[in-house]
Amino acid sequence: MTFLSALRTRGYHITIASHRNPASRGVTGKWLQAHGLAYDELYVGPDKTVLFDDHHAIVDDSAELLDKAAARGLITAGLRYSWNRDSEHSLFENLSDILVYLHERGREKNLNR
Repeated sequence: MTFLSALRTRGYHITIASHRNPASRGVTGKWLQAHGLAYDELYVGPDKTVLFDDHHAIVDDSAELLDKAAARGLITAGLRYSWNRDSEHSLFENLSDILVYLHERGREKNLNR
C-alpha cells in the first residue's frame, strides 16, 4: 500500500499541493491519476499557506513552509534532504515513518478517525 493510499484508508483528507504555475493544474492532475496516486484535492499555486486553515498536518520538504505551518499549530513532517536536514522539524528517511508519526500525533490531538 502506498503512503497516500494508507492515509486515505485511515480516513485522512489528502490535498496534493504544488508550487507549479496554476495553468499546469490539468496536466498535474492527469499525471497523478496516471500514476494511481490517491488524493481528494489538488492545489496548484504559489502560496501553500492558503491551505493551513483547512488542514491539521503538512508534509513537505520545505523547512520554510514547515516553519509557517508549525507557527499556526499544524502537525509538520517531511522527508530529510540535504537542504532541510538542519531543520527543527520532524524529518524522516521514508514515508512509512511519516505515516506512523502522523498517526501518533493525530492520536495525541484526537484527530484520528
